[in-house]
This record gives sequence, structure tokens and C-alpha cells, in this order.
Amino acid sequence: MKDRFIIVACAAAVFSSSTCKANQDILSADNQIALQYLSGNIDYTEKRDGKNDTVLDTERGTVPGGAITAVIMRDLWLGNDYLQFSYARKRGHTHYVGALMSGGNYGSVTASSGAVLTDYNLRLGKAFTLHPSLLLTPFADIGHHEWQRGVNAGETYRHGSYGVGLMLQANVMSKMVVSATAILARTVDAHIDVANSDSAQASNAFSTSLGNSQLYKAALSIDYALTPALHASAGVDYYAFRYGRSANVRTANGLAYYEPKSDSRYVSFAVGVGYRFF
Repeated sequence: MKDRFIIVACAAAVFSSSTCKANQDILSADNQIALQYLSGNIDYTEKRDGKNDTVLDTERGTVPGGAITAVIMRDLWLGNDYLQFSYARKRGHTHYVGALMSGGNYGSVTASSGAVLTDYNLRLGKAFTLHPSLLLTPFADIGHHEWQRGVNAGETYRHGSYGVGLMLQANVMSKMVVSATAILARTVDAHIDVANSDSAQASNAFSTSLGNSQLYKAALSIDYALTPALHASAGVDYYAFRYGRSANVRTANGLAYYEPKSDSRYVSFAVGVGYRFF
């Protein structure tokens, strides 16, 4: 009779701030500091404005890196409060396909290009119990993205972002939690800094704003508690956005330059270990 009462009480907790004992595996996954190894795939395409959106250049490749994530789910303000901070950095090389600025068609130049990618993210939300083994967490998401691109003398792209997301977590078996996350956001303060070419007689460096766009994220991950304190995890993330064409910028060499519009897509695979601190 007592077990039956617990089950009924948990089922009645839909959109309640209380957490039933059956969700302890989810809470364990949501209260830890984790280190992860990342393998990130870059798919970047620059296009010329116009009816046909002619491709100017592309960069594709796999860039390795690491991440640290701290997540907490506790009764701090509203009950089942969710807070997560993550920092990720990837460094490697991509394959560049394009053309010289002085002329040529797409594909006339190929090269290896250095790439350094840095991301920060902060999430704040509240979890709701849908079922003894199912938790839904809506949250606000803010972030920052930077790509140090090795083409020419060096280019750095950066933007901030803000949006909302949903995370659905299922305790699919003892000690194992599967999480699915979707985020709809918008980029803000998109910007590019182009370094000066050493071969230029006068500086051709410039810095200018880029057009902002919608940003989409999706993720799927698995967390398994090896011990009450030690966790193992694996997952995949998808991240997509656009940069709009910049205004024309006149540099010290007397010429006008601009940054074309572009599409960026990232897919990152992660494996890691975590330590539960609550």
C-alpha cells in the first residue's frame, strides 16, 4: 500500500516543484562537474550576394578539443532550479577551398587552415516532473562563440546569443539517464576582425559588424553513474547559424572590403567523466 501511494503521488506531480525519489538518478546526473573530450566537425560556407548565392569559399574538417561543465539542480529559488555553465575550446585544422582575392573561381585554391573555436554557455531554468522517471526542464540560454580562422593573415569571428530551450530527461534504466535538448536562440553583436597582411604596402586590416540570425542547437547525451560519485557520459551536439553580409569598409590601403554572408554548422561528439558533488 505504501509503494502504491508513492507511485500515485509521483504521477500527480506533473508540473510540480517536488521531486520524487524515483528521480534520484536524474538528480545525480544533474549535480556534477564534468570534463569531456570533444571532436568537432566544422562546415562553413561563404556566399556572394545575388540570386544564385554563388559559393565563394568553404572550410570543412574535424577539430579536437575539450570542455568543462558544471551543472546543479537544487531547490534554490522556485524548486528544482537548474543552473549550468560550460566552457569548450577546440583547436586544429580545416580544409579550405576557395579562390584568391585578386581573382579566380571557387576551387582554384585549396589549403590547410588553422582553427581555434571557443564557446561559453550559461543556462538557468526550472525542472518539472512529468513521470517518476521523466523530467522536463525549460531554461533560458545565453552564450558566446568565437572562431579564430587561419585564412589570409587571420580572421576572428565572434557573436553572443540569447534564447530559450527545453531539456527532456529520462531515467531509462538504473543509473542511466538520457537527455535530449533543443534550443532556439538569436545571435547578437556578430563581428569580424581581419588582420593585416604582411605583404600589403598599406594596412588592409579591418573590423566590422555582421548581420545577426536565428541560431539552432540540438543535443542528445547519455549519463551513467559508475559509482554514486563518478559518472561517465557521451553525446552529440548540433549547432547552426548564419552571418549576414557586412557593410563596405575602406582600409588604410585605400581599397574597400566587405565580409560576405555565410552559413555555419557544427557537429560535436563528446565523451567524458564527471564527479557528483551533491
